[in-house]
Amino acid sequence: MKKNILFLLLALVCSCSNSDNSSSSSSTSINPPTWVQGYWLREVNVDGEVTDLQGLKATSNDFYFTQLGSGNSMKTLINNTLLSGGSVVVDEMINTTEYKLNIKFNESPYPQYYFKKITSTRIQFFDTAGVGGAFFIKQ
Repeated sequence: MKKNILFLLLALVCSCSNSDNSSSSSSTSINPPTWVQGYWLREVNVDGEVTDLQGLKATSNDFYFTQLGSGNSMKTLINNTLLSGGSVVVDEMINTTEYKLNIKFNESPYPQYYFKKITSTRIQFFDTAGVGGAFFIKQ
């Protein structure tokens, strides 16, 4: 029975697309849209000055915030939780200008990430409550 469930989960994960069309999905994988993939540093003023103290990195199947160049991989946190017998639910909403990522570890919500595309080299990040609006510049 466990093998059947794992096979079904694997089939669901493999069938999810990474397109920039509007979509929502729940799974155990992270699939950031192409427009948010890359390395980003936080903008510290309106002139586009950035700091390497705070950044974020997104790949086709991972996401993490960085502090002084190092960060915690969400993919690693998900895999470690699953390996230890815990549960993970990843909810994503993706379209051409917004990306929302919410991860629940063992039924407890992890902070939600919400990004809004401003340009191809500038995105805006909001915290769990939709507050903040920090800008990040693509590197």
